Amino acid sequence: MTREICNDHILFVGFMGSGKTSVSRKLSAITGISLIDVDYRIEAIQHRKIPKIFEEEGEAGFRRIETETLAGIAFERRSIVSCGGGIVCNPENRPILKSLGTVVYLDVALDEAIGRISHPETRPLLSGVRPVEEIYSERIPWYREVADITIRSSNMSVYQVAQLCAHELQERGLI
Repeated sequence: MTREICNDHILFVGFMGSGKTSVSRKLSAITGISLIDVDYRIEAIQHRKIPKIFEEEGEAGFRRIETETLAGIAFERRSIVSCGGGIVCNPENRPILKSLGTVVYLDVALDEAIGRISHPETRPLLSGVRPVEEIYSERIPWYREVADITIRSSNMSVYQVAQLCAHELQERGLI
């Protein structure tokens, strides 16, 4: 028995605090398309929170788990997929993202992204090992590389961003 591959997912990428989780939830509610949150999926499969995975296996171990989880989405029914902010860091993930469907990059200014994070202690990469500005600058080209659609989410509500995403996706005949 072969499993069918789905390549018409709608995937959200962007820096932490860009609105991926909130916007994907809202878009799922608007469209009725099911939602997959990669970070929540990882926590459910691993039976531990992401900070604990980072603590026990390091970033490399977490990224390996993230890649396995992302690749498995190919066998799920069409969904809106909220990806973790660092999913683009592993070069192996970038073609996987592109193969899964349409990638929406939520572009947000760094200061606004950080201001939106309600519990920074739950973000392993905000621990100060590397300056957050460096991490942000490093990732921007990778987000742009995978993006089919770029939405500037600064100074907009979750609802406004979700509506703009829905409009862009409708214009392309994707929803």
